[in-house]
Amino acid sequence: MVLALLDIETTSLYADMGMLVCAVLRRDGTDEKFFVESPRAERKVLTGLLGELRKCEGVVTFNGRSFDLPFMLSRALVVGIEDPTIDLQVHIDLYEECKRVLRFDRHSLDHIARLLGVDVNAKLSGQEVPHLYMTYLATRDKKARDRIIEHCVCDIDTMEKVEKRLRTLISRDEKDDDEGKGAR
Repeated sequence: MVLALLDIETTSLYADMGMLVCAVLRRDGTDEKFFVESPRAERKVLTGLLGELRKCEGVVTFNGRSFDLPFMLSRALVVGIEDPTIDLQVHIDLYEECKRVLRFDRHSLDHIARLLGVDVNAKLSGQEVPHLYMTYLATRDKKARDRIIEHCVCDIDTMEKVEKRLRTLISRDEKDDDEGKGAR
């Protein structure tokens, strides 16, 4: 089974206070980029992203079970999408898996990647995205837009390398889905 990788960027950690800014979905080495050009476009972008996720058998995220997917679901409901459900057969949350199998002081993606010898090309932190997005909305500066998308792609690159590095440690049996954890 080929799993897609997903990362999102938002203006807040809370879906009632912020909105989706950008998402990247990587399938078979190809990135599909979703960018919310204006707050009014968020519903259309979320509808497209959810539609593409529904085509995936499974997904790999970093903290996606606690953040990315609940944020997307919450925003979908807020913007009036009638059925935002996604039925994934497999969801590997690298954050949860790293906490389970690695005894590290911190569990940020960049920290774990560096400890595992994975190059991190991040030129921007996720905390900078809200300000950069507001700059984009005010000025339509394409460089601001591109930096946000590039950050999302860099996170996907890092996740993919970390997943490959830890693949033997985080492989799970299909039966784990029956433990009441829902979509993996």
